[in-house]
Amino acid sequence: MCLTRSNMNCGPRYATEDIICYKILYKFNKGIYCSPYMKFPYKLNERISSDFSFVSLPPVKMSPQKEYKFIRILTYFRQVNKGLHSFKYLIDANKFNNRFLGGTVMKCIIPKGSWYYEGRGDELVSDNIIIIEESK
Repeated sequence: MCLTRSNMNCGPRYATEDIICYKILYKFNKGIYCSPYMKFPYKLNERISSDFSFVSLPPVKMSPQKEYKFIRILTYFRQVNKGLHSFKYLIDANKFNNRFLGGTVMKCIIPKGSWYYEGRGDELVSDNIIIIEESK
């Protein structure tokens, strides 16, 4: 799953406050869930971090986590293909889940101080996320 330039609304932004979002996960055990594509384990109320992996023009050889402000000025982002994917709105997470995955939609937070990309529709890709609870 990736966020492509044709669908990218921004890149990257710094979260100045917590951002509520929704992520689709599969229940594995009590309080433990896993992601549908990478099978990465998530625990409730635990901060998960990930590096971004992206394609840019011109190619960038430095770490995006440390050099965002400079990269943002110098490059044209084409695709973000690694990070913590989520949905901006509950309704969109439910639609995607019902259509493709059949998992559990979880309420999450992209914590203040995180970097994130926003899709033109309902997608978010961030470098940090906290799974709060199953959505109601």
